[in-house]
Amino acid sequence: MVTMDDKPIFIDTNILIYTNVASAPLHEQALNALKTAYRASRSLWISRQVLREFIAARTRPQTFAEPSPPDVVIERVRYLETEVSLFF
Repeated sequence: MVTMDDKPIFIDTNILIYTNVASAPLHEQALNALKTAYRASRSLWISRQVLREFIAARTRPQTFAEPSPPDVVIERVRYLETEVSLFF
């Protein structure tokens, strides 16, 4: 039997921002949600479009954070590409 807990989770840009910026609104909630999904062995998916949006958002000022240096953003994206399934 397939339950909701068996379905993959698509991670949107906002969730990536919230989990990667400690001063972002909803940081703790987003981080806890992803940790819970990871611990439950849920399949996590992301798209290249979301990665592009993440790069754009993290390299420009936000109301809650200064931009990250490009090398830091690239490192984070490379990590995501290896740890999360890509949806094309």
